[in-house]
Amino acid sequence: MAKRRIQKYVDREVQSSLLWRLCVHWALFLVANIMAITLWTRFMDTPTEPWADTFALTWPRIVPFVLVSLALVPVFVWDSLKLSNRFAGPIVRVRRALAQIADGQSPKPIEFRHGDFWKSLALDLNRAFANKCGPSEKK
Repeated sequence: MAKRRIQKYVDREVQSSLLWRLCVHWALFLVANIMAITLWTRFMDTPTEPWADTFALTWPRIVPFVLVSLALVPVFVWDSLKLSNRFAGPIVRVRRALAQIADGQSPKPIEFRHGDFWKSLALDLNRAFANKCGPSEKK
């Protein structure tokens, strides 16, 4: 039986890149929405007023949006970390098994956990490991 997932951060390079990109996209989303709220206020509520009046009217509308958005960032980051573990974890286990083969050892059968991606990869690798002497060597 496959083990329960405890560690969420298993592949620093892949998961850090994914989380960094998520945060950049979230920041762009936040900036785009602040601009949209400001322009909406300008064109719908204060089209003839000075920009100072537009900004004064916009800030009370923006602050709750920004606070809610910032409060949700940790939720999105945590969920993305959990999701990325479903594909990073299996690759870490595959790399470990390949390193064992490179060191001349016989790896144990690879088992991915419930919910992991690429279960067929584990099956194919286990078949290949079981038949590690190729068909040409069996003659």
